Amino acid sequence: MSRRQKARRQREAAHFAAKRAAAPTSAALAAVAFDELRARLADLPAQEHERAWQQVADDLGAWARHFDRTHAA
Repeated sequence: MSRRQKARRQREAAHFAAKRAAAPTSAALAAVAFDELRARLADLPAQEHERAWQQVADDLGAWARHFDRTHAA
Protein backbone atom coordinates (compact mmCIF):
# COMPACT_ATOMS: atom_id res chain seq x y z
CA MET A 1 0.00 0.00 0.00
CA SER A 2 1.43 3.35 -0.98
CA ARG A 3 1.85 6.29 1.37
CA ARG A 4 -0.90 8.11 -0.48
CA GLN A 5 -3.31 5.21 0.07
CA LYS A 6 -2.37 4.96 3.75
CA ALA A 7 -2.94 8.70 4.22
CA ARG A 8 -6.32 8.45 2.49
CA ARG A 9 -7.38 5.55 4.70
CA GLN A 10 -6.30 7.46 7.81
CA ARG A 11 -8.33 10.50 6.71
CA GLU A 12 -11.35 8.30 6.03
CA ALA A 13 -10.97 6.59 9.41
CA ALA A 14 -10.83 9.96 11.18
CA HIS A 15 -13.81 11.21 9.18
CA PHE A 16 -15.97 8.22 10.07
CA ALA A 17 -14.83 8.24 13.71
CA ALA A 18 -15.98 11.86 14.00
CA LYS A 19 -19.30 11.02 12.33
CA ARG A 20 -19.83 8.06 14.69
CA ALA A 21 -19.08 10.23 17.71
CA ALA A 22 -21.59 12.85 16.52
CA ALA A 23 -24.37 10.36 15.74
CA PRO A 24 -27.27 11.24 18.07
CA THR A 25 -29.23 7.99 17.66
CA SER A 26 -28.60 4.33 16.93
CA ALA A 27 -30.24 4.82 13.53
CA ALA A 28 -27.79 7.61 12.71
CA LEU A 29 -24.94 5.40 13.91
CA ALA A 30 -26.14 2.59 11.63
CA ALA A 31 -26.25 5.01 8.70
CA VAL A 32 -22.66 6.07 9.40
CA ALA A 33 -21.58 2.42 9.61
CA PHE A 34 -23.24 1.70 6.26
CA ASP A 35 -21.55 4.72 4.66
CA GLU A 36 -18.20 3.54 5.99
CA LEU A 37 -18.80 0.04 4.63
CA ARG A 38 -19.79 1.44 1.25
CA ALA A 39 -16.63 3.58 1.13
CA ARG A 40 -14.43 0.60 1.97
CA LEU A 41 -16.05 -1.67 -0.60
CA ALA A 42 -15.76 0.97 -3.32
CA ASP A 43 -11.98 0.47 -3.37
CA LEU A 44 -12.21 -3.23 -4.22
CA PRO A 45 -11.74 -4.60 -7.75
CA ALA A 46 -15.03 -5.28 -9.57
CA GLN A 47 -15.27 -9.03 -8.91
CA GLU A 48 -14.32 -8.70 -5.24
CA HIS A 49 -16.67 -5.73 -4.94
CA GLU A 50 -19.62 -7.81 -6.15
CA ARG A 51 -18.68 -10.73 -3.87
CA ALA A 52 -18.35 -8.43 -0.85
CA TRP A 53 -21.76 -6.83 -1.45
CA GLN A 54 -23.29 -10.30 -1.78
CA GLN A 55 -21.76 -11.23 1.58
CA VAL A 56 -23.21 -8.05 3.11
CA ALA A 57 -26.64 -8.91 1.71
CA ASP A 58 -26.39 -12.48 3.01
CA ASP A 59 -25.31 -11.28 6.47
CA LEU A 60 -28.14 -8.74 6.65
CA GLY A 61 -30.61 -11.42 5.61
CA ALA A 62 -29.34 -13.76 8.32
CA TRP A 63 -29.56 -10.98 10.89
CA ALA A 64 -33.12 -10.15 9.83
CA ARG A 65 -34.17 -13.81 10.11
CA HIS A 66 -32.57 -14.04 13.55
CA PHE A 67 -34.27 -10.81 14.64
CA ASP A 68 -37.64 -12.05 13.37
CA ARG A 69 -37.30 -15.33 15.29
CA THR A 70 -36.04 -13.85 18.55
CA HIS A 71 -38.23 -10.75 18.66
CA ALA A 72 -41.45 -12.00 17.10
CA ALA A 73 -44.52 -10.73 18.89
